[in-house]
Amino acid sequence: MMKMKPHDVFGIIVRMFGLSLTVYAIWYLLYGFATMAGLPQNQAGIGVSFFISGGMFLVVGLYLLRGAPALMRYAYPTSNKTNND
Repeated sequence: MMKMKPHDVFGIIVRMFGLSLTVYAIWYLLYGFATMAGLPQNQAGIGVSFFISGGMFLVVGLYLLRGAPALMRYAYPTSNKTNND
């Protein structure tokens, strides 16, 4: 049985958070399309804010889904010593 190291567990948590952000971004973008189409009649004109927020969530979510290499290097810096894996 293979044991997971803390680095691996942290990587899974980062990717799961990235997945949730990506799903949230898709919801924001779809709601932005709906507001631009005028579906919620009382909220016409705020679709741009949904596109901006959804775009930012999407960029961050996709970065985290790819493993966030800079965050992983910051959280688990490599040492100059050899690792005995």
